[in-house]
Amino acid sequence: MKKLIFIFFIIRLTIYSEILQVNLGEEKNAEIYYEIIGEGKPIVILHSAAWGYLEPVFKKYDGLKRIYIDPPGIGKSSSDAWIKTADDCLDILLYSIDNIIPEENFAVYGFSYFGYMARGIISERKEKIIGALLVCPVIFPEYGKRKIPINFYSDVDSVFFNSLDQNEKEFFDGFATINEKSYSASKKLQRKDVLMNVEFWNKIKKNNYSFSFDPDKKISSFENPVVIIAGRQDKVVGYTDVENLFPVFPNALIVFADNAGHSLPYEKNELLNFLIKNWIEKINSVSGFN
Repeated sequence: MKKLIFIFFIIRLTIYSEILQVNLGEEKNAEIYYEIIGEGKPIVILHSAAWGYLEPVFKKYDGLKRIYIDPPGIGKSSSDAWIKTADDCLDILLYSIDNIIPEENFAVYGFSYFGYMARGIISERKEKIIGALLVCPVIFPEYGKRKIPINFYSDVDSVFFNSLDQNEKEFFDGFATINEKSYSASKKLQRKDVLMNVEFWNKIKKNNYSFSFDPDKKISSFENPVVIIAGRQDKVVGYTDVENLFPVFPNALIVFADNAGHSLPYEKNELLNFLIKNWIEKINSVSGFN
């Protein structure tokens, strides 16, 4: 019995979740859900759906406090009517970070649109950011500005694909690599309990999906460790727009993965794992990282 209680206590210390009450004044309130795994140097991760494919790597390293924050309209976070723009979402995330880790420097992770939101965080808290990991990041929120690959090349195991039922085949929409390996990775690593409030986010897209400022111009130049990975067959955000980040992150390791679309974390999971390890080692060497 004592052994079981001890194990449970260790688990409770390692995984922590809470709803943060956000109050920005003028009746601008929100509830933001976050999870903390591990103790030590903080890494802010947008959002908890990434838990499935990040934790297999992060858990191998001691001294990393992973803070998975669900932005408004994601997972268990609220979708309040007053939240109408990207600026509103950023203000909420900044408030959340300032309250969860008020005195600590931190690294930040963002996938897709939240790679854009992560750059908003860097622009506002640059002096506290140790590094950034951006996967398939949105460069331009406006769809019309994105350079999407015209020719979509795919690596398909036709025997495997033809063995699937129709629902499973539809699951692969947007994948550039379709085989048993990418299928198994997506089924094993994907969190299906973190859902997006589509109506809420459609409202954000309609009102203002972009910040009222250019985060990359505001960042100007950020020289701490940054890793950016984009899929060359990404039909959602493309990959060539990443060149706009070259002067912003002059020391960044930037990888364009072939046969990878917007589902890159599952299509190229081994490559992503390698790059995450590389990034962790780099940020651990930065002075001032708590």
